[in-house]
Amino acid sequence: MSLSLKVLACAAIAMVVTGHPAGLECANDKTTRLRLGATVMGGPVVDGSVSDNGLEVSFRLGKTGEPSEVYVSVDKTVATAMYFAARISGPGTLHIVKGNPFLAMTANCTTQLYTNVTSSHGVYAFTASGATSESKVHVGYSATGPKGISLVSAAPTVL
Repeated sequence: MSLSLKVLACAAIAMVVTGHPAGLECANDKTTRLRLGATVMGGPVVDGSVSDNGLEVSFRLGKTGEPSEVYVSVDKTVATAMYFAARISGPGTLHIVKGNPFLAMTANCTTQLYTNVTSSHGVYAFTASGATSESKVHVGYSATGPKGISLVSAAPTVL
């Protein structure tokens, strides 16, 4: 393989690696990159709720001692498959519903998960334990690949 082909292959691999949510580190509420104005995938994190983006987050606070429900709905109008990462800020930990092959927890992290396969339209469900009215769920996604992500956040509603 020529040197120029090796360089192109390395650049392509780097784009894929930096564009997958598994590479998003676990962080606390002050240092996370899943916040407006941060940089992810070489571009800015922008407000995804200001446009009709085909992604909606629903966060339903459970009764005392019961887990809260979180749903990420990807509308069928989304033209391309995408990945997303979700994290909870404030009190709470996230949990994947048993048997869900589409989500994975971020390594060594209880507050962040991601799609481990490209997402197409549908509803992705997971739960949160220990969440309160002070908690929020944030979902960062990109349907266009590297150069930034959009962020949608949801405060809890009471079940």
